[in-house]
Amino acid sequence: MPDPRPSLPVVWHEAYEADIGVHVFPTNKYRATHDILIADGTISESDIRRPDLADDEQVALVHTPGYLTKIRNDAFSWQDVMVLEVPYSPELREAMWLCTGGSILTGRLALEHGLAVHLGGGFHHAFPDHGEGFCLVNDVAIALRVLKGEGLIERAAVIDCDLHHGNGTAAVFADEAEVFTFSIHQEHNYPMWKPSSDLDLGLSDLTGDNEYLGLLEKHIPPILESHRPHLVFYLAGADPYKEDQLGGLSLTRDGLRRRDELIFRMAAEAGVPVAVTLAGGYARRFDDTVEIHCETVRAARRQVEGSREASSNETAHLSPDARLESLVRGGDDGVGRSRVESAGRARAGAERAPADHLPRGGGDEGGVVLERRGRDLHMRELPTQRCPAGYSHGQARE
Repeated sequence: MPDPRPSLPVVWHEAYEADIGVHVFPTNKYRATHDILIADGTISESDIRRPDLADDEQVALVHTPGYLTKIRNDAFSWQDVMVLEVPYSPELREAMWLCTGGSILTGRLALEHGLAVHLGGGFHHAFPDHGEGFCLVNDVAIALRVLKGEGLIERAAVIDCDLHHGNGTAAVFADEAEVFTFSIHQEHNYPMWKPSSDLDLGLSDLTGDNEYLGLLEKHIPPILESHRPHLVFYLAGADPYKEDQLGGLSLTRDGLRRRDELIFRMAAEAGVPVAVTLAGGYARRFDDTVEIHCETVRAARRQVEGSREASSNETAHLSPDARLESLVRGGDDGVGRSRVESAGRARAGAERAPADHLPRGGGDEGGVVLERRGRDLHMRELPTQRCPAGYSHGQARE
């Protein structure tokens, strides 16, 4: 039976679980997170999207030819491996190329649906010419360069809530004003060298829930308002948790849940689509890391369902003309996407079309007509009928 809930695309692949031996980085967390979310009904198999490998040409949008040759030829020195902090293997390369493809796909799906989650990604320590800190390549930076190169976005923001500073991402976009980089992290922790993001919030040791959340609430809305990104990549690290092996902050699981809800709400209020990556997480209890990641996806599910319901309730009592005005003047479609763009396209289509009205709607649900009265558009509901050939729901005929 089809899932009747609003769509929440979730990107994941079994091959993310590369074997790196006994290590503090639990690559099996991706599968475990997927399995729990399926079992508890947060997501269904119909929500899952499996990515393709990123192309070498896409990875080369961020990483240098010399570094890619080193990866391709497995030419890592022992110093390279020490900086990378995970053993290199062809299996790791494939997992990272696949994970990069996953972040590219997550960005596309976020632009389409308003919110999408990647059960992987967030490898923010990789620089153009080397990898470090468990990060072979920088999947988020690559995804943004791909989407920008395809003309899908012009401006973007990276909201990095991993425990560790997003040094690689800051370096990649240091000279690109179109990408705003934000990092909230433990100051006295890895990495030692922290290239400046557009906004860095370096936190004192043992910072807890209230201070952390207050800083997000203070700083994120102005970023979204002033930079006006077409897409946010949100690195929802689990490692600010007070029991993380590599961390020294004091956030609780409830605080991390509230963090996710806050980011999703602020982005939705600003009308900005969000692509989520899991980023880091190394709790003393493996189950805690997995549960924190699961809570991020549950928060995304609640955002999708709650906003869709609120959006429907806001306009259910309105007249047809008032509903059109609501579409044109503002609001979102339930997951943070602005309705202004689609309404604007409808207006533009009406201005170009020679007819006095434009059918909208699809299938047998009837739909509405946008009627031009002077310089204004008005909406009139149609009885149930088959939409004429050449028209589709939400589009004006060119």
